[in-house]
Amino acid sequence: MVASEDAIVMVEAGAMEVSEDAVADALQFGHDQIKRIIAAIRELHDKLKPNKVIVPPFPFDEALAKEIEQKHGARLHDALDTAKHPKKESYHLSTTSEIDF
Repeated sequence: MVASEDAIVMVEAGAMEVSEDAVADALQFGHDQIKRIIAAIRELHDKLKPNKVIVPPFPFDEALAKEIEQKHGARLHDALDTAKHPKKESYHLSTTSEIDF
């Protein structure tokens, strides 16, 4: 189960046969436990008052991007054209490597 304080976001489960009430109770129990975990995290955060670490982005290499576009751009654009190639074929064409490193 994935949830915020306000709502359940995602549930994965499997069962042969379970009553609707049992599922509803289990979802409520899980959500209540997640709310407790969130509260504990917030309490710990308030006690520690951690400083946010700022990580600068890597510099973008414009020359490398242009080289890759010139060398492989046309083939990739063609491979990803699902009007021209069926989706499965398009995926295969776009991931088949002809790139030399």
